Amino acid sequence: MTIHSADGAVDDLRRLGVTTENGDFLFGIRAFGVNLTILLPDSGYLDDLLRLLPPTWMAAAPLMEIDFRCEGIVAGSDSGDSDRVASLLKLASSMEYAIAERSPDHVFVHAGVVMIDGRVLILPGESHAGKSTLVAALVQKGATYFSDEYAVITADGLVLPYLRQIALRNSLFFPEGRTDLTAHAPDADQLSGGAVPSTVLVSTYQAGAKWSSTPLDRTSALIELCKNTVGFRNRPDMSFAHLNRLLEYANGYTCVRGEATDTIPHIMALLEPQNKPL
Repeated sequence: MTIHSADGAVDDLRRLGVTTENGDFLFGIRAFGVNLTILLPDSGYLDDLLRLLPPTWMAAAPLMEIDFRCEGIVAGSDSGDSDRVASLLKLASSMEYAIAERSPDHVFVHAGVVMIDGRVLILPGESHAGKSTLVAALVQKGATYFSDEYAVITADGLVLPYLRQIALRNSLFFPEGRTDLTAHAPDADQLSGGAVPSTVLVSTYQAGAKWSSTPLDRTSALIELCKNTVGFRNRPDMSFAHLNRLLEYANGYTCVRGEATDTIPHIMALLEPQNKPL
């Protein structure tokens, strides 16, 4: 698994990319076994888009069929930075979803993921469910950061990191809107092979609520994971197989929680080694 920095990455994309007669720039990337071809108004947008590309991406030659166009940006126009940012964010989100939906070897679950004392916690939930806030709070308390967007599941039921700058919705983007937690990422061994999952926690936030949790049986935990799996209806057999393997290692819980900082001690208790898979 390759985690990219900016050094040389844009040069690779420019070298393999193509400038069209209209001045548009066509380039390709590959991540998690998926090739994508993207059209930008010009190559100057690569510097900003680079920080939004999916984790593990590699530069690839563009294909004839264009997967995504960056809409809403006109090269040389006076459109505001907000339009530029919105267009780039929309493009990045679309690319991430396409990779999650098409990956031939991995199943992507909408979830935050952290590791605490060697035990991996998966927090499934759709957007606006508070995953990023809870992940950030756990990392601030010493957890290892895996993801705030996707749990990437291998055929063996292991969890791969999906390392990107964490997005918090109560702040602005570039640079404040994403907090860089990649310094708290796992070591190289965990990056390459994945980590054994320990706990799946389906949390519901209620302002002022006191913590309460209930164990999930394996079938219920599987249902919750399936509900948050990208492209589940298009490949149910593969999704079931990967997620069932995951649940050979992990137990499941559902909880009602209040603020993230008040929740952390209860999560730590759930991750105690005596809590065995159901």
